[in-house]
Amino acid sequence: PGARADEPGGVAVSAPLDELRGAVDDCGIVHASRSGSRVTVRIGCTRGAPGARGAPAPSASVGAVAGVRAEARRVAIVAGDETLAESPVHLDGAASDLGVTLSDASLERHAGKPLTAVLRGADAIAEDDSAPVLSTGAALRAAIVLDPAESRVPTGGAPLVEQALRAMELGFELTPMAVVPEPREELDPYALLLVEDAPGLTPTQRRDVAAWVERGGVALVTLGPRAAAAPLGMSFGALVPALVRWRPSPVKGLAGPDALFADAADGLDDLAPRGRASLELEPGLTEIKHAARWQDGAPFLIEHRLGRGLVLVSTLPLAASESDFALRPALFALLERLANEARARVGAGRVTVGAALEAAGGLTSARFVDGRGREEALALPRLGAGELVAERAGLYEFEVSGVRSTRVAGLDEREFAAAPLDLAASRGGAAGAGEAPPIDVSSEVALALLGLLVVELLLRARGAIRARREAGSLTGA
Repeated sequence: PGARADEPGGVAVSAPLDELRGAVDDCGIVHASRSGSRVTVRIGCTRGAPGARGAPAPSASVGAVAGVRAEARRVAIVAGDETLAESPVHLDGAASDLGVTLSDASLERHAGKPLTAVLRGADAIAEDDSAPVLSTGAALRAAIVLDPAESRVPTGGAPLVEQALRAMELGFELTPMAVVPEPREELDPYALLLVEDAPGLTPTQRRDVAAWVERGGVALVTLGPRAAAAPLGMSFGALVPALVRWRPSPVKGLAGPDALFADAADGLDDLAPRGRASLELEPGLTEIKHAARWQDGAPFLIEHRLGRGLVLVSTLPLAASESDFALRPALFALLERLANEARARVGAGRVTVGAALEAAGGLTSARFVDGRGREEALALPRLGAGELVAERAGLYEFEVSGVRSTRVAGLDEREFAAAPLDLAASRGGAAGAGEAPPIDVSSEVALALLGLLVVELLLRARGAIRARREAGSLTGA
């Protein structure tokens, strides 16, 4: 048995299915949310699906899927068996938001009842044509703690991490600040906390932030030169259970690919770091997971759970003056992961299928409701043996230590936009159908060349000895 794909030295193995090679006409609901009387439905379509930009114009043979023409495709908001409102589907691209307005009378008549968004018009996959409607309140809040002078951008404007969070439109209300909020009550409104190369935290801040994380907060702590030179009495405590030192980096980039940056690995092999933080982890830690590593095996990103919350620690700050990481697509993958983790832990949140909803500890009950209203009780993971994971699109309700939470798992819209990948032609991909997989014989060739070199040296040595003997014989004669 070898190393797993997400471990150092692991090999990612792909087994493409023939069914995924061909084009397919499909539209589906990514997610749906309601604010007041307005329902926003995110719909994704493959390029050839009716209603998508770039799709062929409707005709007798093109523009119809399973006998349904493009103009007949509509999205409806239903409560039980009653349709409250519906609207035709016209997309601008692979995925677009479609707004549907509900009447006050229909809202009053079905107050308290769950609503479902339904895409009408048959296509390739019927299972993705319905999704529960999530009632949203105020946007989730995120706090970014950084020193403006240290995080300044040469071209001006906000720090790169702040610009990236705003550009991604992840549904967070951002609040930049110079210090961690105090007292503890000031932290409660936030679902996400980013601490960029801070010179440690005071004892009060450490206690308050740790308590906030244990109640379900998500934090990213980046370590840089200032974090490694913390004044006396300042540290990160349980957030970073390690001794931090700032040293030159013996390597240029990360080892990969890994699960976190699998789709955004471009440029990670050369980050041009001015230095990096080295961590001497406290002994006996079993909850630490290495999410990404440097090329020499040292941790680049670690994560560990505190109560219901999660802390991610980066050994590289996000400032462009310290490395090129903030200029790589991997920054967006990291921020998206943080947003999904924070959203999964706060109120009635929206997550992507495959996200972890809750650790096994304290989980007492869980049920799943699909887009058609069918309920199913979920088996609970064993204590300490795993997490409750959103394996399907739909509504999840679960109870943790007497607190009931709701999550709505939606599809990843990249499932509609992404084209099939030719793994046989891609770098490091598996061999195509009918082709023999490539075999690495570099080590055998190297040994053969080394053997030839040894033989050549022996022959030369033998020849030199023979020449000296012949020369001695001639001299004696």
